[in-house]
Amino acid sequence: MTIDIEPFFQQQCAAWPSAGANYSALNAVQTKELMVGQVQYRVQYNPGRITSSASQVDAESIANRPCFLCTDHLPSEQQTLGTYGHGYGHTYHILLNPYPIFPRHLTIKHVEHTRQLIFPTAPERLLDMLEFAEELPGYTIFYNGAKCGASAPDHFHFQVGNRGFMSIESQWRKLSPMELASFRSGKSTVYVLLGDLFRRALIVEGSDAGGIFELTEKVMHGVWGNTPEEPPVNLLAWYEGGRYTLCIIPRAAHRPRCYYAKGNARLLSSPGAVDLGGLFVLPRQEDFEKITGRHLAQILSEVCLYADYDWKITYSRL
Repeated sequence: MTIDIEPFFQQQCAAWPSAGANYSALNAVQTKELMVGQVQYRVQYNPGRITSSASQVDAESIANRPCFLCTDHLPSEQQTLGTYGHGYGHTYHILLNPYPIFPRHLTIKHVEHTRQLIFPTAPERLLDMLEFAEELPGYTIFYNGAKCGASAPDHFHFQVGNRGFMSIESQWRKLSPMELASFRSGKSTVYVLLGDLFRRALIVEGSDAGGIFELTEKVMHGVWGNTPEEPPVNLLAWYEGGRYTLCIIPRAAHRPRCYYAKGNARLLSSPGAVDLGGLFVLPRQEDFEKITGRHLAQILSEVCLYADYDWKITYSRL
C-alpha cells in the first residue's frame, strides 16, 4: 500500500492558516553548505523551529504540560490522514507537522499515550517504521529517542520528511571501501561509516524487513550491550528500489555544550535525527550567521559516539 499525502497536505494548509503560513515561509528560509572533513552538511535558518529547539524535556516539565500529541489536545484544525494499524499490535495516526523543516513534514503518532521508546521493550516498532518507509516512497522516516531530540518523549511517534535534504541519505555510498567496515548476515548488511569521523553512524541495508530487524537488534546489543532502558539513539529509514536502508546514529549526549553557553559562545543547537542526518536546523539568525564547519565538528563530537569508540567491541557481539 502506498500512502498519498498530497490531498491531505493541501486540505490541511487550506483549513489551518497558521500551518499553511509556516509551509509558505519555507520558500524563504536561508540555507548554507558547510564541510566537516570530507562530509557536507546543510544548515537551515528556520525561526519556526524555536519551540522544538528550546523545548524543556525534563521529567518535571513534561509532567506539567498537556501532551500535544494526544488527540484530545490537538488544535481543532489539525486532522488525521487516517488510522494505520500494522501487524505488530500498534495503531497510528498521521498528522501534518505545523512547524515544518521539509516541504512535506508529517508526524506519525501512536494512538495511545505511550512512551517514546523502541528498544529493548518494544522492538516491533522498528518493523512499523520500516513498513511506513515502504508505504511512503520518496520520504525518509525518522525517530528521535527520548534522550536525544524528541520534544514529546512521553508519546511515541515518528516523523516524515522529503528525501534528498539530508546528506547522509546519499553521501555514505560515496565513501571508499577503506572508509566502510561491513558485516553481512543473511540478506542484510551493516556498514560502519569509518570515514565519517565526527558522526560514526551505522547503516543496515537489505531487501527483507525481518532481516533488517534482526540485524539491528544485534547492532544495538553490539554497541550498548544489555541495557534495561533504551540507549540514546536516532534512526532514519527509507525504502527505494526494493531495499530498506536504516541509519543508526548512536548518541553520547542530548545537547552540546554550546547550547548552555553564555553570550557569543551560545549556539541554540539541539540536534536530533535530521541534524545528524546532515541538515542542521537553527532557529536564531545570529547562530546561522556565525556557525562554521568547526562549530559543527565540535557539536558532532560532543553529541555522537566519537571516533575513539572501540567498534571492534560491536563486531565481536554481532
